[in-house]
Amino acid sequence: MRLGLILTLTLILAGCSPARSARTGSRATTFAGGSPNEAPSGKAETSYVTTDWTPNEVEVDCAADRCPLQVGALIFAEAPANGQILTRRCTAFLISADTIVSNGHCDGFAKEKGYFVTQRINGQKEVRAVSGVVFKRFTPHPKGAEIHSGRPDVALFSLDRPIQGLPGLRLASGPQLSFTRLTAFAIMKSSGNRLSIEKHECQLKRHEAEFPFEINEAPDMIRAYGCRLLPGTSGSPMFADGSDEVQAVHASGLDPINRAKNRALLPYEKHWSSLSTNVRCLDLPGSRPLTCVLMDHANISRRFQEAQRAEFENLNSRKLNGVDPYVQFRAYRYQLSPARDLRFEIMHVPKCRLAPESLRSVPIVIEQVVVEMDEWGFPKTRSLSLETVNASVRSVSANIHEMEIAWPAPPMPHANPESDLRKQWGGRFGIDLPVCPR
Repeated sequence: MRLGLILTLTLILAGCSPARSARTGSRATTFAGGSPNEAPSGKAETSYVTTDWTPNEVEVDCAADRCPLQVGALIFAEAPANGQILTRRCTAFLISADTIVSNGHCDGFAKEKGYFVTQRINGQKEVRAVSGVVFKRFTPHPKGAEIHSGRPDVALFSLDRPIQGLPGLRLASGPQLSFTRLTAFAIMKSSGNRLSIEKHECQLKRHEAEFPFEINEAPDMIRAYGCRLLPGTSGSPMFADGSDEVQAVHASGLDPINRAKNRALLPYEKHWSSLSTNVRCLDLPGSRPLTCVLMDHANISRRFQEAQRAEFENLNSRKLNGVDPYVQFRAYRYQLSPARDLRFEIMHVPKCRLAPESLRSVPIVIEQVVVEMDEWGFPKTRSLSLETVNASVRSVSANIHEMEIAWPAPPMPHANPESDLRKQWGGRFGIDLPVCPR
């Protein structure tokens, strides 16, 4: 018995329906930076201040039990306009006496004056001017650098004078560390010139539509979930449990509240998340960067499609329990139209009989299923309907059963109508039904 099987793959790209979407039943997912519908929760926080503002007025406090003293505020200020100064503020941290790290999209050095303000240490805070950009890796998102982070996204800035007595944080290097959580120390709140550093924990979780990677693969960008990091948190250091090295630098986030406009969120779009740069992958001066896996649109889409493809293939081995125990079935899948709905009709056709006697009727089970994405983007098959149709056996020669059947109409058109079993076999056909091997 030969059945032509054709599967038209309409693949929901992780995060992009094109470019981004994170998708929607037929859309796809974001990659390092986002999409038009992704809230720019990782960009610099902007505000206007009076023309007599100075960075000395800024106070950075720790709202957690304990914050790394190296974490402070990076502020770039534009010349007065309309009687006010526009400031852009990110989080930053010291890695040496005269060098800080933040995001590439936080860099305003070319046109603005930059400052780094520390927490108070023994009652004393430090304010330093930014004197240059030592290292920068940042490719703006096509929609604009002020909208989304690029990948990777990090910058090292030099200070006009060293900060004495405060050792820098160490950036992780070497083989990828395995961890399940990243903890960010980020400036989350501001009340005028008073800024607060908070501790936020983000969970690492494979997300087939947005982050189809294991951390041990060393992705160059890391998406972690369950943390709400708002504008101004860009450049925050992120630590793993049991290590005092900075594993990643927070760059941007996904905000489920704003990521979808004029439509309901899909199940796997409902998680707050952080996108960060894996520091092991950076070609920092004097370092040996790790060879990392690109967490880019192409890789995310390919892996998401592979996961769907595997689930589609599983439909061909779908088992029926407790249905007509006197035969064993073989499953054949057919995609229904429109293909974007990921609905399939599965024909469960007997492939052998359990008893040596010839059959008087042959059951064919017609199932309709849909492949859906769960909250982590994994494809799952759900059965919609199950119908058994009995074909009457007209004659038997050896194991060939000649039969007649009245086919029910398909639930909806097939994506490839010519592959439909109804058309291939018609109302009269014969199939080989040997005794099942024991």
